[in-house]
Amino acid sequence: MQPSHLPPGFPAVTPYLSVKDPAGLQAFLTTVLDANPGDVHTAPDGHILHGSVTIGASVIAFSGASDQWPPTPAALHVYVPNVDATFAKALAAGGVSLDAVSDKPYGERGGSVRDPFGNVWHLGTYTGIMQG
Repeated sequence: MQPSHLPPGFPAVTPYLSVKDPAGLQAFLTTVLDANPGDVHTAPDGHILHGSVTIGASVIAFSGASDQWPPTPAALHVYVPNVDATFAKALAAGGVSLDAVSDKPYGERGGSVRDPFGNVWHLGTYTGIMQG
C-alpha cells in the first residue's frame, strides 16, 4: 500500500530536472528511454510548472526553468535492456556522446550522453562480468 504522503506511483525520492524546454525533455525521454508520459501542469501562459515520466518503476519529474528556478542539469544512471540500441537512439535524438559504449570493469556495458538540455545520462546494461 502506498503511504498517504506520496502521490500515487511516486517513490520517496524522485529526480527533478528544471530545463528550458520541458516538452522537449519529455519527448527525448519518451523517444530514447521509452518513458511513459505522466501528467503535465501548465500556467495560464502555457509555461510547464510540473510534469513527469515513468521509466519502469522509476519517476523523473521536470519543470520549465524560470528566473526563480534556473536550469539545473543533473547526471542520472539508467539501466536499459540494450545499451547499444539506447545509446544510438540518444544520439539520433540530439544527444552528444561523452563516453562511447564499452564493457566496464564493474559488471556492465555502458556509455554516457549529454541530452540537448544539459543533463548527462549514464546508460548501462548489467552484464555481471567483473573485470580486474
